[in-house]
Amino acid sequence: MPLPGLFLDDRAFEQLLEEARERLPVNAPEWTDYNVSDPGITLLELFAYLSETLLYRLDRVSERHYRAFLRLLGCTPRPAQVAHAVVAFRAEQPVSLPAGVQVASANGDTVFQTGAPLHVADARLTAVITKTGGRFEDHSAANAGLDAPFLALGAHPQPGDALYLGFDNPLGSEGSRLRLFVIGEDATADLRTWQALRE
Repeated sequence: MPLPGLFLDDRAFEQLLEEARERLPVNAPEWTDYNVSDPGITLLELFAYLSETLLYRLDRVSERHYRAFLRLLGCTPRPAQVAHAVVAFRAEQPVSLPAGVQVASANGDTVFQTGAPLHVADARLTAVITKTGGRFEDHSAANAGLDAPFLALGAHPQPGDALYLGFDNPLGSEGSRLRLFVIGEDATADLRTWQALRE
């Protein structure tokens, strides 16, 4: 549940202007022309406008205050870092992409850029076989749907367990560098795992 908004002063332009006009007989008794055409009234309107703007800013919580509140909770901001995303490239035939290829999200709000050249193969994953405890299982259908997660090496992996991936075409020439991404139910945990493997 969000915290209620702060309203230290909710006076608007008309109320501020009226309050200033009511003070004229006391503070400036020689001032008798209260019409809009009077230059003094124009100045009062200007000050009422500026006061309304200041009151609006007074009710806003600044970024500096947000950071101070977070520090009170023991949260410290992390330094800026590069965002990472897994992007799937599909090609009808093998193609090599240079570094700096930009990929945008569906709505165009976020743009990612590749940091190194990469080779896109035309191969499609057709078979996923696991071997756990000397027993083979075919998980190709579960992998194709991405809606039935499975433990690739079982709940308790043992030496000798294996994951076999079958493709309909070669992934590249001999010695090509390949990357395998395993997607789980928690994207944050996936990122931590990926970073740990990379390190």
